[in-house]
Amino acid sequence: MMIEEEEILAEECRRAGQQVDDEVDNVRAYLEDMMDEVTQLKAAGGKASSEACLKAAMVQEEPDYERLLQELDGDLEVVHTVPLQQVRAALDQWREALEKEVTQLLDGTLRPMPIDRAKQMEAQGLLKLVQSKGVFTLKPPQVKGKKVRRKFRLVLCGNQVDRDDETFSLYASGVSADTVRLALAYASHKRWYGGTSDVTGAFLLASWPDHLARYAIFPPRVLIDAGLARGDEVWEVMRPLYGLRESPAIWAKCRTQRLKEARISFQGRTIVLKQSSADSEIWLAFDEDDVLRWTYRNRYLGMEIQQRPDFAFELSQEGYIRELLRSYGMEDALSTKLPCPREWLAGDDSEEENYTMAELKQGQKAVGEQLWLMMRCRPDLQFPVAYMASKVSKCPNRVVQIAKRLLAYLKTTASMKMVIGSKADNEFQQTTPELVAWSDASFSPSGEKSFGASVVTVNGYPVAWKASKQAFVTLSVMEAVLLEASTSTTRLENIGCLLDELVGAHVPRRLLVDNASAVAMIAGGPGSWRTRHLKVRSAKIREQVENLELLVEHVGGTGQLADL
Repeated sequence: MMIEEEEILAEECRRAGQQVDDEVDNVRAYLEDMMDEVTQLKAAGGKASSEACLKAAMVQEEPDYERLLQELDGDLEVVHTVPLQQVRAALDQWREALEKEVTQLLDGTLRPMPIDRAKQMEAQGLLKLVQSKGVFTLKPPQVKGKKVRRKFRLVLCGNQVDRDDETFSLYASGVSADTVRLALAYASHKRWYGGTSDVTGAFLLASWPDHLARYAIFPPRVLIDAGLARGDEVWEVMRPLYGLRESPAIWAKCRTQRLKEARISFQGRTIVLKQSSADSEIWLAFDEDDVLRWTYRNRYLGMEIQQRPDFAFELSQEGYIRELLRSYGMEDALSTKLPCPREWLAGDDSEEENYTMAELKQGQKAVGEQLWLMMRCRPDLQFPVAYMASKVSKCPNRVVQIAKRLLAYLKTTASMKMVIGSKADNEFQQTTPELVAWSDASFSPSGEKSFGASVVTVNGYPVAWKASKQAFVTLSVMEAVLLEASTSTTRLENIGCLLDELVGAHVPRRLLVDNASAVAMIAGGPGSWRTRHLKVRSAKIREQVENLELLVEHVGGTGQLADL
């Protein structure tokens, strides 16, 4: 009996222990769920706090533009976009710009409509109601001494609407910086004057196609507060408006058609504009609503262009550089005559930084700022900017450090100008322009891909350039030079086909390379089976040489313009 009782007690103890274990597991699971929930709430709160701090930081970093204007000596030289909060605080200063834009838009582009009627048409599928916003900018004055010009532009929020017709082409091309430099070089060669003009409200001159959807916009609150719009009305869009995806393409088609039909009377003669077959945007030269012709000084495509009495053109971006220095607080920083130490641009595969999204955006911003300079009139920045672009997604903080070093260099060279044309051109005025491509490559400086550079000149003045790592690893100096030579030949032909059309005859092409082996290979040297792949790589250039379309010459390293 005693044994049976002990067995019963043991079983009861075992069951009690099992119940305790089950309770412990339940409590543990409950606590783990609670901890997970707390962790999630904490993370969400931290994220919200971080976003709020970032927004606050962004607001704090925005300069007070009204104060900036008060402290400004002389005229404003670059464009600034002003946030809405600052516009509201100085609404009286902006009233004239607001009235000018609204008056222009209500003269055929926008038509007031009662909001009740607009909603009825929207319900019937006849109209799309969309929000709008204002873009407020401070621009350089059109009259010297006026200090600043305030510009307001009403924009439809096109990101809130879907495309109505997927088959409608949205492409609208514009002239490139290379084309502008080529046109300036040829204008100087021919001793032509240059000038610019602006088509005010260019989009508003075109008609809206009948087969596309109709839109109406709610006026932004700032216009209602200024007494320029009513809260019980919307504005029906009758013509292309800024912000719509289709507007640039519609304006481009309208512009092209108008230019084809243009007839200009000049000194008793009628001038007809002819569209270039090499570049459809070259009549004179176009970029959206800015038209470039050949007068004295102006700005175009972000460049400050000035023509000298000897018909040469000077290109610079001094105003933009000064503004960059101000925005980075480097107006009083130490300057340097060296763009960047070589050690900073070493091709080592450094570990990826542990960076924030804000730091990445700052790095991307720095690269974009330097690219804007390099692609227009500062080819001396090519190598460091190419390095920055290749590292920005991995090491944005390092990229910002390099950008600040470049700004110190730009502070020293802010007044540096690219000169296209000079008095020496006078003797070549009646001759064919000289078109030359310079090509060079640095063989595997970091142990991997080689670095290539090329520049195309017209009468010795640079009109196009590029420097970057090559697409794949090459196995010798000659192969790297041949690869870059083939790339340079393509760039040379891009410029040459347009120059041919301007001149009215074929312009001879020359390619200058500083590697004798590469020149011999291009010229058709015998070689061997070991170099057959190099012959294949240079086959296109050799074909042009054999057809007398291209002359390849050797140039010493000290005279190689493409040597960075």
